[in-house]
Amino acid sequence: MKKLIFMISLAFTAVSLLLCAQDDAAPALPIYGATSEKQFAGHYYRLYTGRTNLENARKAVIRDGGRLVEINSDEENQFLTDWLNAYVGRFLIGAVTDAEGNWISSSGQQLSYANWNNPDAASVKSKAPKTAVIEFQQTGGKWDIVAPAAKVSGFVAEFTVKPKAMPKITDNLGLDELPETEVEQLEVMEKSEPVLSDLPVGGISANLLFARYVYAGGTFRERYLNKEITVVGITRVDDIREITEKDVLWQKYKGKYFMRLMGDNIICFLSTKPQIEGNSSRIIVKVNGKITRGPLFRQIILDDARFINYRRSQPQRHIPTGKPDEETVQAGGLLTKFDDLLNIGTFEIQVNQNGAIISCSLGADPDGYGIELYWLMNSANIEHMIVGIIGVKSIPDEPESPIINCRIAGWGTPASMMHSGGTPPAKGKAAPPPRK
Repeated sequence: MKKLIFMISLAFTAVSLLLCAQDDAAPALPIYGATSEKQFAGHYYRLYTGRTNLENARKAVIRDGGRLVEINSDEENQFLTDWLNAYVGRFLIGAVTDAEGNWISSSGQQLSYANWNNPDAASVKSKAPKTAVIEFQQTGGKWDIVAPAAKVSGFVAEFTVKPKAMPKITDNLGLDELPETEVEQLEVMEKSEPVLSDLPVGGISANLLFARYVYAGGTFRERYLNKEITVVGITRVDDIREITEKDVLWQKYKGKYFMRLMGDNIICFLSTKPQIEGNSSRIIVKVNGKITRGPLFRQIILDDARFINYRRSQPQRHIPTGKPDEETVQAGGLLTKFDDLLNIGTFEIQVNQNGAIISCSLGADPDGYGIELYWLMNSANIEHMIVGIIGVKSIPDEPESPIINCRIAGWGTPASMMHSGGTPPAKGKAAPPPRK
């Protein structure tokens, strides 16, 4: 891409810090998956899956007319363990400490039963609040202690009457109950496959694979089962580990290596141990694997995965893209909005000092440059970044038309651009800083 695209920001003056207004609206609850309810001793039970803390779990279960489960006997604990043994993770139950450090149930009564994994730790009284989780697979229904703010894999709810059915998931932003006619229309759209019908041949970023294809619309798309795909994502080096005999996954994944790409949303089971040098805590990796459905809500497993390569992020990068054809355009400017870059693939750039903003949407991003750019802006204390792109205008003759199917052609900070030989900043209107 021409240097002109990279140097476009050098006409911008220094920018001031943005003072963001606070939004007083209460944040929406996360999206949870849920099992169908099951009856035991006159009560109904349901497992909710999805990353959560105690506060959100309580709100969600109250919304649905129940409470976090109060386990009162070995029989009840064993019933839950036998029923939910397929689920891996730690799930909140109705056991918390009061102001004096005593364990109480959801209804405020002293616990009449407990099944602690470490009874000595549970008996220590502390003013710091605690809550309890249950693990069905790894400890066979034992309880452990976590902080109320800790994110866990979900929670177990209990109802005195049969709960209402969970609302249909209509998009990847929230849960809505639709009129019957709209539900029918949605089902027709699902059958007609309104999203892209085939996985990109050259690969895709892990986040876009998840949101645009396999879980587009919030539901798992069976047509991608057992399809091979190359994906790029961010992982924690410390999380990559070998499956051992002590692991519940031993029988199926003996001798393989476990690696996360999107928290618990995409799990890779690698055939060989990745060779990673240096001491970076997070890296960008490229992996090839076969898509299967995971046991948790909205989870993908990449089976028979092969580690291709990895890299660390760079604050300045120029990417050869070749000459644009008649349909493509080049653009460049200051990155002003990148909140949705990682999971949706959309962002905005300010293309001149007068404040003209162009919205952009990524294509497949098979090399993960969108992931890398997002990571830099969120983790490297970089306030301002110049981005060059190549894409297609959605309205050909409109100068500020949104650009779609974008490829990122490079990026750098204003300081790095100056160091590489750009012209001094011109006087004029300052560009707004990125909105975080």
